[in-house]
Amino acid sequence: MVLGLTLFVGGQGLLTWGAQYLSSGITGVLNSTIPLWVAIIGYLIYKKRRKGGLGQRLTRSTIIGLSAGFGGLMLLVAPSIGNGDLSPVGTAALIGSSIAWAIGSIYSSKAKLPVSILASSGMIMITGGLMLTAVSFGLGEYRNLDLLQISGRSLAAQIYLILIITVVGFTDFYWLLRGTSASLANTFAYVSPVIAVI
Repeated sequence: MVLGLTLFVGGQGLLTWGAQYLSSGITGVLNSTIPLWVAIIGYLIYKKRRKGGLGQRLTRSTIIGLSAGFGGLMLLVAPSIGNGDLSPVGTAALIGSSIAWAIGSIYSSKAKLPVSILASSGMIMITGGLMLTAVSFGLGEYRNLDLLQISGRSLAAQIYLILIITVVGFTDFYWLLRGTSASLANTFAYVSPVIAVI
C-alpha cells in the first residue's frame, strides 16, 4: 500500500495531473529531478539513522554528478521560466510527483516483500491502480465518461501504455530497484526529457 500510494498515486497521479498544465518537454525536464530528490531524501535519512537506515551517504562523485545533472536541467528550464510558460500548479504537482516517487523508490529498495519481483510488481500496480481509481471517482472525473465515444486510436494507445509502459517498464524499474540502489535505478529520469523533447 505504501508503494502504491507513493509510486502510483503520488508519483504517476501527480505527474499525469500536473502535465495538463505544462508542455511535454517541461514535464519531462521537471520529472528528471527524481534522482536529485532520491539523493537528498536518502542523505537526510542516512544522517538521521546512521546505522542500518534506508538512506545513503553522498559521495563526492554523487555530488558532482547531481550538480551536473541539475545544472543541465536548469539550462533546459531557464528559457521557460522567463517567458511565463511554467504554470505554478503544474510545477508544484511535478515537484510533488518527483518527491513521492523518490520516497517510494527509497522505501522499495529496502522493503522486505515476501514474494517474487513479478508478483510484488503486480501487487503494487493493482493496489496503486485501485487507489488512483478511487481518487478519480472522488474527484468526479468519471461523470462525463462515455465508453462508446472512445476511438480505436485511443484504445490502441491505452493498450500500448498498459502493456509496454506500465507492465514492462514498471516491472523492469522495480527489478532494478530490488537489485541496485534507488539512485542508480532512477537514472531513467535523465532519459525522459530527451525523449519528451524529441
